Amino acid sequence: MANSVKTKEYFKLSVIYTLVAAFPSVLQLIVQPFIQGKGRLGATDFGQMGVAEIVITLLFILCIFSMDNSISRYYYDVRDDKHKFNQLVSTIFTGILLRSAILLAFIFFISPFVGVIFHQDALRNFESWGIAVTISAINRAIVTTAVSLYRNEKKINSFILVNMSSGIFRALFQVLGVFFFSMSFLGYVYGTAVGSSIISLAVIIYVYRRSGFHFVKSINRELFHFGWPLLEYSIVGWGLMFLDRIFLERGDPKVLGVYTNAMTYAVGVQLIIQGLVSATQPELFRYMSDGINERVEEIKKISNMFIIQSLVIIIGTILPTILFLQIFYGAELSVSASIISIVFVRYILRSQYQIFAMPIMFMKRTRIFSIVNYISLAVSLLFNWLLIPKYGYYGAITAFIVANSVQVVIVYYFQQKIIPIPWNLKKVMGFPFIVLLTSVLCEIGKYYLGLSVILGAIIITVVTFVGIVFLYKNEVHQLLQKRLKFLNNV
Repeated sequence: MANSVKTKEYFKLSVIYTLVAAFPSVLQLIVQPFIQGKGRLGATDFGQMGVAEIVITLLFILCIFSMDNSISRYYYDVRDDKHKFNQLVSTIFTGILLRSAILLAFIFFISPFVGVIFHQDALRNFESWGIAVTISAINRAIVTTAVSLYRNEKKINSFILVNMSSGIFRALFQVLGVFFFSMSFLGYVYGTAVGSSIISLAVIIYVYRRSGFHFVKSINRELFHFGWPLLEYSIVGWGLMFLDRIFLERGDPKVLGVYTNAMTYAVGVQLIIQGLVSATQPELFRYMSDGINERVEEIKKISNMFIIQSLVIIIGTILPTILFLQIFYGAELSVSASIISIVFVRYILRSQYQIFAMPIMFMKRTRIFSIVNYISLAVSLLFNWLLIPKYGYYGAITAFIVANSVQVVIVYYFQQKIIPIPWNLKKVMGFPFIVLLTSVLCEIGKYYLGLSVILGAIIITVVTFVGIVFLYKNEVHQLLQKRLKFLNNV
C-alpha cells in the first residue's frame, strides 16, 4: 500500500511540476512573436539574443556551482534537524552571493577585452551588455537553487509562486525593454536583468528570514567537493549545448537566428522535461535511500514512466510548434519550422541520460560526470568543426546527436559498473533510439524526396505513440489510471 501511495503522489507531483516548469517557457514563447517582424526584431537580433543566452548560461553555471544539485542531495541528510537544515540552506545561498560579487567584479574588469571573440559588431561591444547578462545569471542561480529546495521539501505553493512570478516578471520586462529601451537584443537583455532581479531579491530576503545568516566552513568544504565535479560536468555540458552557436556565429547571422529560434522552442521543451525530472528525482532518491537492491522494481517502474512521459511531451509538441511558427512568425524566422522535428527529438537523449545519471549522483560518484562529458565534448567539437562550415545548422544538429548518443552509452556503462540495475533496455534504451532514427530518416526524406515538414512530423508522432502503446502496455495503463484519478480529485 505504501508503494501505491508514493506512486500516486509521484503522478500528482509530476503533473504539477511539469505544468509549472512549462509556464515560464510558454510565456517566453508567447512573447517572442510580439517582438519580431517588420520594424521590430529580426533573425539577426534573435541570433544575438541567442549568443547573450549562451553567456548567461555559462555565468550561471559558475555562480550556482551546482548548488541546485547539492541542496537536492544534502537536504535528505539534514531534513530532520532544523538547525543543520538552516545552516545548510544559508551556507549555500551565502556562497552564491559571494561568488556573485566576485563574478560581477571580474566581468567589469574584463569587459573591454571580451568583444574580440565575436564577429558581429553589436556583440563585439561587450561593455554594453556584459554586466546585464551577469546580473541575469546571478538571478537565475538564486531562483534555481530555491526551487530545487522547495521541490525536495514538497513545498508546492512556494515552488509554484517562485516559478510563475519569475516567468511573468522576466517576460514583462523583456517586452518593456525592447519597446521602450532599445529595439535590439540590448532591450531584451536589459529587460531580462531587471525583471529577474525583482524575484531573486525577494527569494534572498525570504531565505535569510527563514534560515538566518550562516556560512559554515565545514559544510562549504563538503559542498565544494561534491559540487566541483558537477561544475566541470556543467561547463562541459554547456559546451555540448552551445558550442554549435559559437561556430554558427562566424557565418551568416540569419542562419544563426533561424537555428536560435528553433532552439528557443526546443529549450522550452527541455525545461518542461526538467519539471518532470523535478518530480522524478526526489521519488527515485527516496527509493534509493531505502536500498537500491531492495527497491529496484520501483526504481525501474518510475524510470520507465519518466521515459514515456518524456516521449509524449517531446513528440506531442512537435506539430503544434511547427504550425505556431508557420502562422505567427515572419518570413525570416518561420524557416525555423523546417528543423523543429529533429531539434526536438534530440532531447530524448537527455531524458535517457537523466535516468542513468541519477543512481550515480545518489552514490555521490560525481567525478564520473566529468569523464563522461569531456569525452562527449571532444566528439562535439570535432563534429561541429568538421560539419558546420559546410552544412550549417544541420552540421550542428548532427554533432549534437552523435555527442549525446556517446554520452548516454558511456554514462549507462558507468552506472552499471557502480550499481547494476537490470533495466528493460528495450524501454529505456532501444525504443527511444528508434524514435530518434525515425526523425533522422524523415530529415533525409525532406532533403532527397521532398517530404513535407508536416508529413515528417506526423510519421514521427505515429511511430512514437504506436510504439508506446505496444511496448509500455502496463505503464500506459497505470499512467492513464493515475491521471484520471488525479483529475477527478482536483
